[in-house]
Order: sequence, then C-alpha cells, then structure tokens
Amino acid sequence: MADKRNVPMDKIKRVAFDRSINDWLWEIGENGTFTYSSPQCESLLGYTPEEIAGKAPWVFMNPAEANRLEKLFSEINHNEGFHFLQDTCIAKNGNEVFLESVGSPFFNSNNQFMDYKGVSGYTRVGNHKTRKDGIPTTNLLWGNIPGVIFRYTQMPDGSDSIENISPGSKLIWELSADEIKSDPTILWQQIHPEDLDEFKNSVGISKQLLKKWDHVYRIITPSSGVKWLHGIGSPVKQTNGAVFWDVFVSDITETFTLREEKTNALVSILSVLAKTMASRDPYTGKHEERVTKIAVQIAIKMGLDENRIMGLELASSIHDMGKIQIPAEILSKPAKLSDIEYELIKCHSFIGASFLTNINFKWPISDIILQHHERIDGSGYPMGLVGDEILLEARILGVADTIEAMASHRPYRSALGIDKAAAEIKRGSGTIYDSNVAAAALLLIKEGKLQPYIDG
Repeated sequence: MADKRNVPMDKIKRVAFDRSINDWLWEIGENGTFTYSSPQCESLLGYTPEEIAGKAPWVFMNPAEANRLEKLFSEINHNEGFHFLQDTCIAKNGNEVFLESVGSPFFNSNNQFMDYKGVSGYTRVGNHKTRKDGIPTTNLLWGNIPGVIFRYTQMPDGSDSIENISPGSKLIWELSADEIKSDPTILWQQIHPEDLDEFKNSVGISKQLLKKWDHVYRIITPSSGVKWLHGIGSPVKQTNGAVFWDVFVSDITETFTLREEKTNALVSILSVLAKTMASRDPYTGKHEERVTKIAVQIAIKMGLDENRIMGLELASSIHDMGKIQIPAEILSKPAKLSDIEYELIKCHSFIGASFLTNINFKWPISDIILQHHERIDGSGYPMGLVGDEILLEARILGVADTIEAMASHRPYRSALGIDKAAAEIKRGSGTIYDSNVAAAALLLIKEGKLQPYIDG
C-alpha cells in the first residue's frame, strides 16, 4: 500500500469544489450560520465569503423563503443523511437567484454533531421536480461532485447497504447507482486482492472506535484496470446498533502515478549517491550494502508491509552518506579513533539527513537516517530520543547496523563474529534495542539467515 496520507475530508472537498466552475461550497454550524464559504458565492449571489461569514442562509432570501428554510433547518434531525433543498435567494444586486443545495451532517469521534457541509449551484427556473429517490432532476450539483458520495451502512449482523449514491459512481467503478445499491458486495469485489485485508481492517477499526475512516487503496475495474482511490467518512452509530458512514471517494490515480514517477526518479538519485559513496570509501559502501540486506530480513521477519520495507531498504542503502563530509583518513584509520575524531564521526547521521531534508519522498528517509543511532533508553545520538519517539525503521536499521559492524571486519580490528553480535543484541534487548526488533534479529541469527551478509 501507499503510505497512508491523513488528509481531512473538508480540506479535500475545499480543494476540489473551490476549483469548480459554478458550485459554492459552504459549511453551516449548529447555530445555523455560515462558518465557511468558498469564493463561488460571489459569482452566485454577489457576496464575498467575508460578507457571508457568520450569517444564516435565510438572511439572503425573501421573507417567505426565509421563514420556510429557518423552520426546515430547526426540524432537521442531525443524524439524517443528505438533504436536497431548492431555494430562491436574493442576490446583492436585488435579483432572484434559484439555487439547488446538497448538504450532509458531520460528526466528531465522539459521535457529536459538528456542522453541515454542502454545496449549492444554479438550478433551472421552473424546473423544481425531484425523482423518486429524492435527487433533483436538474442534477446540476449531484453530477458535478469531483468523486462519489454515498451512505454506507453496516448492520449488527454484518449485512450492509449503500444508498444515496451520486452519479460519480460510473466514473470511479464503472457501475451505476442502481447496480451498487442492489449488490453492495460488488464494490468489495473490485478491491485489489493485495489491499483487501487492509481495507477491511480500516473499516473495522473505524466502526469499533467510531473513528473517521480515511484510507487509500486500489481497485481493479473492468475496462480501466487498476485505479487508486482515496475514501473518507465519519461513522455514526444508531440506536439499533447499525453504523453508517457518509462517504466521499475520489480517484487519485493520476496524482499517485505522478508521485510514483517522481519517487522512481528519486530512488535512482539515491542509487547514484550510494555508488558515489562506495567509490570514495569502499569500506562504507560494502557496509551499507550488508546492513541493507540485514535490515530487510529483519523487517520481513517482523511482518512489515512491502511499501514500508522499500522505504527502509532505501534509507539503509545510504544511511552513512553523511560520512562523505568526514575526512577519508579518519574513516579508514587502522587504529582506534580519538575522542575528537569519534565526535566528528557522530555528526554523520545529522549531515546525511540534512542532505535529504527538502526532498519529498513518500517514506521518511531523512528521519530514518537521522535516527539510526538513537537508542530506546535515550543513550543514542544525535537527539537522545526515547522509545517510540524513534521510528520503527530507524530501530531496525540500528540493530542491523550493530550486527554488521560487530560481526564484520573494521578498518581498526578484525571481525568479532556473529555470536558476539548476537550476545550484544541480546544484552541490550529492551533497554538499548527495541525488544521486538532484537527478537526478530536473534531468531534470524539462530536460523543462520544473516550469516551470508556478514564479512567475517
């Protein structure tokens, strides 16, 4: 999977809707006043977002319409789903403007109502009929949503249902709303087999903890093949035990593909950096190669996912790149380093991380390199981080680095051997080294799977 990006739903909607041509995105608080308004309100009503902020929607209507909407808003049950409203507003220039609006309530993790988020746009004068499913016949807004919106419900017995589906379902899943409503499992069937378990787990956690669902995953469609989707929804538990989410799903395939291409280019750059380091300091180059293989084996043994292992592999391959600024005679010194020389060597993790700080990888490469000499009891460097303050990848890299350094030849001494390395990891398990990482490494050593990566 791609790394999970934690982007709020309202931010995604704002970016999408704010770029639309005609539609006006808004948010209304519990007291019935606008807390947010996108710039499109000015093209519809002539008012700027600043002029609309803090005012109720009925302020912009004639008295009859205002009374009707104010009464309707007071009667709305916050637990209900989407509401389709058609209103006659009065623009700043005094003209009547006919609008269609779609809104939905949003809740926090404690199932408390926060606000309504919705969108409004022009409707055709005199055409105010609605279809049987409650969707306006003009469909101006419902069909312009940059993605798909729907309500997904899970019953206590595990059965589920989908309703109130916007027309975007055709663009995303190549399925009509009627096809999806008649058989919700059809959406589960499109999820990429490699992503299905994680998808189910994400929904399960959201349901159990009543926590916002925010997930990136792949589907396989009949004609378009693999797509990357980003889904977000806030769970609401009903009195009968059922849980529903009002979900917004968008297609991020193009964005994801561009990022993958950028990532591939950056990976190539890292490979060049690793080779450059190896040509300047052959010992460090070989050390990084062996540490990388050990770290990957530990990560596999611990069950890390493929994407996370790839990030660890890349970081490990250049984890000592900061040594490029350390004098070569110190790196290859055949005797024990002086205190000053050792302090200089200790700067390499900070220097290496600084080279990559402003490069936007999809993995925390810079942080892994920066932290690979941190220790869980706070005795490491350069920041003295403790426990979970240290990235798991950095904890794995730290153990792999220690094993290779002790078991292999060093410029100033002969190899101590894999048994001495194992004793050190066992001694520091739970104090210096992460106990889970240490356990995985010790098991690999016992199985003989790290010996091929030792220069001893």
